[in-house]
This record gives sequence, C-alpha cells and structure tokens, in this order.
Amino acid sequence: SHVQISRLIGFLNYYLRFSNPKMNATFEQSIIQLTQTKEPMGILERIQDEIKEQAYKQGFRSGRKDGLEKGKELGLSKGKELGLNEGKELGLGEGLSKGKELGLQEGKQEGEVLGRIKMLVSLLLSSMITITSNEDLATTFQLPLAWVERIRRGDVPEIEEVRELLASQNGDGNGHSQ
Repeated sequence: SHVQISRLIGFLNYYLRFSNPKMNATFEQSIIQLTQTKEPMGILERIQDEIKEQAYKQGFRSGRKDGLEKGKELGLSKGKELGLNEGKELGLGEGLSKGKELGLQEGKQEGEVLGRIKMLVSLLLSSMITITSNEDLATTFQLPLAWVERIRRGDVPEIEEVRELLASQNGDGNGHSQ
C-alpha cells in the first residue's frame, strides 16, 4: 500500500546515505515525488506525519459514528414529535366525528321523548283522547307511569329529566349509548 511504501522510503532515506552528495539530493527528490510531500523528511518526521494522518482518519470515523448516532436520536425525536402532532390531529378529527354522531343520536332520542310528551299534553288539553287509564297512556306513549300522572296534573317533565330517563334506559348514567 501507499502507506507502507512511504514508510519504507522514509526509513531508507534516514538510514541510507550515498557518498556522492548529488545522489543523496536525487534520492531525496525522488522520495518527495513518491510521498507527495513538499520537503524532505527524516524517519521521525515521517512517523509523526503518519501518526497524525492515522489519528485524523480515526477521529473522522469516530466523529462520523457519533454524528450518525446523534443524528438518529434527533431524527427519532423529531419524527416522534411530528407523528404525535399528526396523531393528535387525526384523533381530534375522529373524536369530533364520533362525538357528533353520539350527540345526534342522543338528540334524536331526546326529541322523540319530548315529542311524545308534547303529543300527550296536546291530546289531554284538547280532550280528544279516548284512553282514560294512566297505565294505557304510559304504554301507548312509551313514557314512565309517574310522568303520565304528572302530565295529567299539569306538571310537564323538564329536559334534564328526559336526559336522566334516557341515561337510565341506556344504562351508563350519562345518556351515552354503550
């Protein structure tokens, strides 16, 4: 390899001296060309240069590895944050949709009960009703017997009572279907 050749040439340059100074100069020029340095080096300088180069390469690899790990951690953190935000947006949309659906269902149930109450009140006030028993009215209008008795006395249940009735019928105490 290039490194091994450079080391060998550095070694030869340090220990090999020609008796003719011109030959030494030619040899040093050849070494400069082969090792691609600008000035002649002794063996110690060459070893120091090689150590520096190896340390640089090792530091570069280590730095790259550390940078890669930190980049992965940062990427994971940023990705998690983006995913969390996107998940919240999707969850919000789904939650709104489901909430709206539940609200419509509950509103429809409330409206049906209120409609039956209103119809019963209207028929009782107009004296057009032929059913006289409170039990039969409760069954026909699908209302609790106690409410029919209250309505006959002029005490119409409030919306909150309708919601409580529906909650007890749905079994969750909150008016939400299970």
